[in-house]
Amino acid sequence: MTNSISIDPANLAAYGQQIGQTFSFVITGGVNGSIYGTNIYTLDSNLATAAVHAGFLCISETKNVTIKILPGQESYTASTQNGVTSSSYGSWKGSYSFVVAMSPSNVGPSNVADYSDKLAQTFSFVITGNVNGSIYGTNIYTLDSNLATAAVHAGFLRIGETKNITIKILPGQESYTASTQNGVTSSSYGSWKGSYSFISAGGL
Repeated sequence: MTNSISIDPANLAAYGQQIGQTFSFVITGGVNGSIYGTNIYTLDSNLATAAVHAGFLCISETKNVTIKILPGQESYTASTQNGVTSSSYGSWKGSYSFVVAMSPSNVGPSNVADYSDKLAQTFSFVITGNVNGSIYGTNIYTLDSNLATAAVHAGFLRIGETKNITIKILPGQESYTASTQNGVTSSSYGSWKGSYSFISAGGL
């Protein structure tokens, strides 16, 4: 059951005894707070900034966001996502992650063919792995390659597994190489206008 709390507490440093519980807060996305980790954050990481980093909020966007309290991790990984850079950290006493509400706005598109003007930007989508789509390339895929199938091919999802997946938009390549990975075969292709690669996969 989710505990209903409406006020953004800035961080969850006081929630270390609530492992396994979920909480909802009204948060406005920001970029000014310190955060540690990728998809799983230290409890003292700023909620508003982590929500933008994880792809759950845009800057200045206000939403009801749900988080889950998790055990401490041995380490936390730094990354840059959605225009926000997180820091790495060693062992910490508690963590949290964002819980996805499976609404249409969260669910990823079948491909990112229309994203060629968003070069170097990162985007997070909820994707369920499958092997039914057409994909072109290996690790770097054409923009019209099916996201769900490419995620399985690249090893970020298993078939039927659903996760919050982050991709980065890349320039077009002169050629794309075919391969068979994780039970999925991609096709080769020549020059194309834009590409993407997978950055990370987080739990729901």
